Amino acid sequence: MARHAVLQQTGLPYHSISLGRTEKGKPFLVNCPLLCEQFDFNISHDGDFAVAAAELRHLVGVDTMQVDRPRMLTCATIDIITFISLL
Repeated sequence: MARHAVLQQTGLPYHSISLGRTEKGKPFLVNCPLLCEQFDFNISHDGDFAVAAAELRHLVGVDTMQVDRPRMLTCATIDIITFISLL
C-alpha cells in the first residue's frame, strides 16, 4: 500500500522506491530525489481497517483504531465522552 501511494503521487518507478521508518514508526522515502523532497505520506492499520494518505506539497499523518462498542452500552444510556473514557 505504501509503495502504491508513493508511485501514484510521485511517478517514481516501483523498483526505485525505498522506504524507511522514523523512530516513531512513520514511513518515509529513503534517497528521495529533489523532485519529491516535500512529498509526505503515512499509512495506518488496525483490525479490519487500513488508511493511507499521500501529498506532494504538505505534511500528512493518519491514524486508525478499530473500536468495538461494549454491547451493554447504547447511545441512549451513555454519552460519547463517557464512552471514549472507557477505551
